[in-house]
Amino acid sequence: MVGVLGFAVSVLGNYLWYPAALLVVFVWTWMHAETEYFWVFALGMGTAFAEIIGKFRDEPLQSVRTSYAILYHIFNGIIAVCALCVLEMFTERSPDAGDQLKKVLVAGLGAMLIMRSKLFNIKIADQDVSFGPEQIIKIFLSYMEEAIDRIRATERLELVNREVDIFQHDRFNELADYVIAKMASAQTRTMQQKTDFEHKLKEICSSDGPEGVRNKCFSICFELLNAMGEDFALEVFESAPPEIRHVAPQGVTPSRLKKIVVAATPFTTLPSENTQYYMAYGPDMSGVRFRERLKWSEEQFRKIPAAKRCELAKYCPAFNHQDAAGSGWANIVPNESAKVEGVLYTLSKEQIHFLDKETPNYTRRTMSVIADGRPMDAENI
Repeated sequence: MVGVLGFAVSVLGNYLWYPAALLVVFVWTWMHAETEYFWVFALGMGTAFAEIIGKFRDEPLQSVRTSYAILYHIFNGIIAVCALCVLEMFTERSPDAGDQLKKVLVAGLGAMLIMRSKLFNIKIADQDVSFGPEQIIKIFLSYMEEAIDRIRATERLELVNREVDIFQHDRFNELADYVIAKMASAQTRTMQQKTDFEHKLKEICSSDGPEGVRNKCFSICFELLNAMGEDFALEVFESAPPEIRHVAPQGVTPSRLKKIVVAATPFTTLPSENTQYYMAYGPDMSGVRFRERLKWSEEQFRKIPAAKRCELAKYCPAFNHQDAAGSGWANIVPNESAKVEGVLYTLSKEQIHFLDKETPNYTRRTMSVIADGRPMDAENI
């Protein structure tokens, strides 16, 4: 249980401030027999939540995770509590539960309308300037919204900076077609939204779009983020076909929702990737060389299972595979009295398909090798 709670805390992070704030207010109001203030505080926070998810549509739950959003919610809750205090001061407290409910609803849902009210307008330089609570609240809320937007913009930029270089930038047209095809999985988007999205991507790829192939890829990635959010975009990026990739796929990181479900359900595990063994021989037995073929960093390479030694019987190494320049490359040929030593890697099918693209003119086969003293099937070129 402690482990589950610890994992949930690490996944939820700042989200825990919301139940914590509600719990503190509930305990305080319960101790003072004033629980209606708890409900009005919760309604005030609810109006703030509705405002934020309306403004940051790409990833609203990420927006409410910021410290500014937390303060924004608490501030709205406090305003609602103050509104109820004013109502209690100028009206008699009724023992009827229905009357108290009306007060809670008026204060909780109407507080922000009251605070956005204008007392009067003054015309200054052909512009109407309003005076009243709205002016103060407007300045405060504008600052909070801009602060949240700056944080989200930084997070989105970090994500795209990390992901954009997995693609071959000169294949931006194929990237746009691939993204459009994946967008067909969205069920609630209207035909007009899908058409507008397709037109935006076609415009980016045209001569009227950003200059430079990398900038075009950036714009395509940001359009996808704007439309569908981070989890969907990461799934699309990681499942991109080898033909448009510059870097081998790492495997999709489980979404925040999946992690929370796993943490809350003791017997639930994340699905494992559909992996296969891949036999590397010759120069590719070097971990550094093999990592370079995958175009991975050392940190990325360490995430795959440790390699193991293996042997392929009745074959011997040769350097008879010629490339376009006429140079000889490592190959294996049948030999009844020989064997080939190699290294066995555990890779996903997508990673193996990427290696196929990186080693043209080779034919991949499934062969039986010996590793850990027993035979097993492995992909081999």
